[in-house]
Amino acid sequence: MSQRLIRLSVTNFKKIRAAEIIRSGNVTKISGENRAGKSSLLDGMACVFLGQRYHPENPVRNGEKKATVVGETETLIVTREWTDKGRHTLKVDRKDGADLDGTPQDELDRVYAAVKIDGKRVVFDPADFAMLPAKEQVALLRQLTGLDTTALDLKRKQLYERRTAVNAEHKALEAQSAGVKLPPEPAQVPVEKDLAAIAEQKVEAERVRNDNAMARQHLEHLKADRAKAAQQVEMLRAELARWEDRLASLGVAVEDQEKLNAELVDPDTSTIDKEISAAKLHNANVRQLQNEWEQFKAKKQQAERLRKLASAKKDAADDYTRQIEEIDAEKARMLAEAKMPLPGLTIEEDRIFLNGAPFDQASDAEKILMGLNIYVGLKPELRLARIKNGSLLSKKSMAALAEWTEANDFDVWVELVEDDGADCIVIEDGEIVGHEEADDDSELAAAVPGTDDSRASG
Repeated sequence: MSQRLIRLSVTNFKKIRAAEIIRSGNVTKISGENRAGKSSLLDGMACVFLGQRYHPENPVRNGEKKATVVGETETLIVTREWTDKGRHTLKVDRKDGADLDGTPQDELDRVYAAVKIDGKRVVFDPADFAMLPAKEQVALLRQLTGLDTTALDLKRKQLYERRTAVNAEHKALEAQSAGVKLPPEPAQVPVEKDLAAIAEQKVEAERVRNDNAMARQHLEHLKADRAKAAQQVEMLRAELARWEDRLASLGVAVEDQEKLNAELVDPDTSTIDKEISAAKLHNANVRQLQNEWEQFKAKKQQAERLRKLASAKKDAADDYTRQIEEIDAEKARMLAEAKMPLPGLTIEEDRIFLNGAPFDQASDAEKILMGLNIYVGLKPELRLARIKNGSLLSKKSMAALAEWTEANDFDVWVELVEDDGADCIVIEDGEIVGHEEADDDSELAAAVPGTDDSRASG
């Protein structure tokens, strides 16, 4: 069941001496000079229903002992009192005499909508919304619209962080791959020469040369022996016959050996030595080329591995991008289907945007209307809100506000610095001193009773 604030009585509260207002329409405008008490009146209206976190530090008017605020709805009479000693009391009576369900503040929290922000139950004042931290604004708006993209936002954040990391790895791998400098491709590696076979040739040549040396040495021995034999012939004629035979024999042997020796040719090993040196140089070059090829292949494999890793990282980043785009599309669909309090309102991660701009850049009128729409969406039983900075609203905005209150079946109390000449309650030095003429005297009397002409009280 919806309720209205049908009467508000404020006595010695902040700057208010005494004021009583009876509801006369959806919009109640309070005007007056600065420090006249109009903010005190609106604070009293809020304090009577809201919890102690909304109470001022010094609620009792200077020089007074006690402050009292009474708010009356169709079903409740609520009385709050504060003393100059800091004592506070709350009394809530049901007009039908029934007992309360819970504490007096529980009863008020029920009629003046409460919400949960970050898991804590908070009584909500429409003026609070624009001052909430961005994350709490988003949480409250999601609570109102049923648009909970928390899981999608978390998944998107995780994907975004993974994609960022993979992209960094991809760039690092690409840089490493680009930094691998391949040496020039080596020449074709020839076949190594067989040093063992060449060495065998040299051994054979050495053997032949040694044999030839032995043959020459043998010839020299023969010649020596022949000389010796000739001497012996001269000396030992007695043995001439024997030595002549031997001489003849040796002469034949010498002739034969001379013939043989005449045909001897010593092999030239210089060519072989050159061939061995060339073979060693050739084989060293072969090994150098083989080493260069091994390094070339290793670098090529490293570059290829890095290219494959970089490609895999890029594919992973692309996949994360695709998933993020899918999440963004899903969130866009949810936002498109959600019924927002204001046209052009969107939620992006932990911030609210209005027509593409951050909500904190919205106009004062848009912020006020946003808070009211949020509060109406919470379906409070008491159809009442306050606007303390109503002077920021243009005439066009005030007209739109009046239309909004009619369309939403809601009451709004608005604070103005200057009387706009349209049914304003005027506060001066803590009291109601005037009220613009309404359509007829009976309506005016209903709006502001308490004087001879029913225009003001106190």
